[in-house]
Amino acid sequence: QPFSHLVTGMVLRALAASPTWRKSKEAQKAGELLLIRFFKEDKYDDRWLSSYWEEITYPFWATDILSSLDSLSTIGFSVENEKVQEALNWLLCKQAKQGYWEAGNVKSALEDHLWVTFAVLRVLKKFGLFEI
Repeated sequence: QPFSHLVTGMVLRALAASPTWRKSKEAQKAGELLLIRFFKEDKYDDRWLSSYWEEITYPFWATDILSSLDSLSTIGFSVENEKVQEALNWLLCKQAKQGYWEAGNVKSALEDHLWVTFAVLRVLKKFGLFEI
């Protein structure tokens, strides 16, 4: 039976949050599974469209590119990984003219965009692409 990248991303966030589990074989395997699904449709009905990967939000409540990169950086994936590079390049191209990243929800306010921008900058820092 195929796996759901929506659920895999949620489980990976939990594994990444745990000092005990973040460097485990299970976390690495979940990360590898998630990477092969980037920008692809899910196999199940909930948030199945490939466009859901691009609806970045914060706080993280679903699996999108931003939440996935955040988890992957925490469990030890690096920019050397081709799929990570592709996702980071996509994310960098999504920066708005005003300098921030826009939240994926149509009803998002400026504060939502600023929280998403905070999360993007944190991910870039964790991958060594941004310094304060």
